[in-house]
Amino acid sequence: MSWWDIKQLKSSDPAARAAAATRLGESKGPKDIEALLLAIRDPDPSVRLAIVQALGRTGDQRPIKFLVPMFWSPHGEFRREAGLSLLQLGPQGLGYIIYASRINDPQLASLAREMLALAQANPTLASLLPAAAIEADKIQQWQKQVTPDFYDNMPGMGQRPK
Repeated sequence: MSWWDIKQLKSSDPAARAAAATRLGESKGPKDIEALLLAIRDPDPSVRLAIVQALGRTGDQRPIKFLVPMFWSPHGEFRREAGLSLLQLGPQGLGYIIYASRINDPQLASLAREMLALAQANPTLASLLPAAAIEADKIQQWQKQVTPDFYDNMPGMGQRPK
């Protein structure tokens, strides 16, 4: 009944929207994920939290580009929750966490190390770490190609790794 949950994301009741987001994250359908991504800027913090958590449960790669800025932003309302969701999105999501652990931003690196400790403690996630390290290297290579002016002016990107 995901069509109903998609409709409920537009309800005037924040509790109904949050519950719908939770169910949509469990259903993992392409339209459900798209609806969650469209609703990620909900005005209610409890709904945004439910959406961030639901996106991690989807196992889909599309939410990564929405979760990474939330994880990297020092002003991110749900920074930790975005990291927990990235953990659940396979090697690419883990790759961004590994890359973040290399950044010269103590707050971000500390949070990334916390997420990596959780991954190492989970046998399923730990088995993905070698592939995630390759993804992190790809991300780092891409970042080296980005001009310093662009990189330094991106909010929440921390500092360029050494």
